[in-house]
Amino acid sequence: MIIILKNGKKIDLKYNFLFLEYLEEYPGGFKELKKDMDTKHNLMKLHNHLLYSILRCNMDEVLTYREAISLIQTKDMERIINFVSEEIKKMDEFKKKDVRSIQKKKKKK
Repeated sequence: MIIILKNGKKIDLKYNFLFLEYLEEYPGGFKELKKDMDTKHNLMKLHNHLLYSILRCNMDEVLTYREAISLIQTKDMERIINFVSEEIKKMDEFKKKDVRSIQKKKKKK
């Protein structure tokens, strides 16, 4: 998915495992992030942190949280969140298939 930042730079967003590294920067780490998602607490903070994480893992230059959020155009925010959501679903499906194949191999022994 290609987005154009406010500074005019085009970015081809790709989901990669660095995304998880930047998500870990959420205050309190994954545990607090999961808790806030489940309780629907701090939704704007969660939303912005997801945007920061996906942008940061796709940029060559180092960006702060505020810089990353300020570079994203409002019209692209929902598209980016939907992109991240779809990629996470794909990863979950892949994990489920992988677990099933491992379980089948164990049963054959």
